[in-house]
Amino acid sequence: MGIKVTGLLHHGVRVGKKPEEVEAVRIFYEDILGLNSDEGRPDIRGVPGFWMNLDSTSRQQIHLMGAEGPSPFAKSENEDPVSPHVALAVENVREAMRVLDEKEIPYFTFGNIVGNFQLFVRDPAGNMVELQEAAEE
Repeated sequence: MGIKVTGLLHHGVRVGKKPEEVEAVRIFYEDILGLNSDEGRPDIRGVPGFWMNLDSTSRQQIHLMGAEGPSPFAKSENEDPVSPHVALAVENVREAMRVLDEKEIPYFTFGNIVGNFQLFVRDPAGNMVELQEAAEE
């Protein structure tokens, strides 16, 4: 078996760390693009921001992450879950780890920062991809 992607969860973008920078971006996404903030976003220490819902189910989002430089969660320059990234739902994150190990593709984990176990991997161009099991309906 291999990694089975089941959907797009979110795209994480950095928006600056100052309160006025974060708020200006929130206003743009709400007032100009017509998106709504997810009130269920946890308070992530050192990373202000908003999760903007792309649909009424909150299954597809844009994560606006207030950060400059390494986040408080960074293990190294290349291992920071607050780096810009795309998050994909996978059927089985442990199977994804097995496949990546088998192919000798490096990845890093942060356990359960926001509710689900996550792993992060970089594609051959250096883009970060988050893989996590989507919550059951």
